Amino acid sequence: MGIKEVMKRIFSPGEDTKEDTAEVSNLEPVRIYIKQQLREKGLKNNQIEIDFSNVCTKEEVVKVAEELGFNLERGEKEGVWWLFR
Repeated sequence: MGIKEVMKRIFSPGEDTKEDTAEVSNLEPVRIYIKQQLREKGLKNNQIEIDFSNVCTKEEVVKVAEELGFNLERGEKEGVWWLFR
């Protein structure tokens, strides 16, 4: 990427690149899954245990949970995370 492209990205907020749009669309199912789990299980002591195995990657869990205002801690089983506030 040349300097012109870099400057354009810095000073042109609001213009999404194809990569940005793809990332947002890839994260939407994770957001929906977390919200669905919250509705089904609810928060107990301001925390919830969610099994993300076969749902998404670790990076996607971390990014979406933080966007939704949660802190994270790995659970005992593979793919399980505790989300808490």
